[in-house]
Amino acid sequence: MLSKILDALNYINDKISQFAAWLADLLASALASLLDILKDAIVWAFGQVLDLVIAVLNLFDFSALLQWVGTWSQLPAGVLEVLAAIGLGTCFGIIATAIGIRLLLQAIPFVRFGS
Repeated sequence: MLSKILDALNYINDKISQFAAWLADLLASALASLLDILKDAIVWAFGQVLDLVIAVLNLFDFSALLQWVGTWSQLPAGVLEVLAAIGLGTCFGIIATAIGIRLLLQAIPFVRFGS
């Protein structure tokens, strides 16, 4: 009789521990899903900001820049070779990048490095 009671208690204990394990797995899965939803919401918001930036940039007329680029092709070949040898294209790229970074840093409050 006592062994049947102990077997019944062990059975109930096993069921309770199985239920607790299932509940822990359920909560872990729910938390992981909530984190995925949060991550997706942040990525979606960033995508919307980038779409807005593209829409704003499409409002500007950049045809003058394209015409300026076309003037490089009018230079003689020897001049273009010398400019390429001294790295003028790389120089312009570095300067443009530095100006862009400076403009981005100016947009951040309390990061005004001397200007």
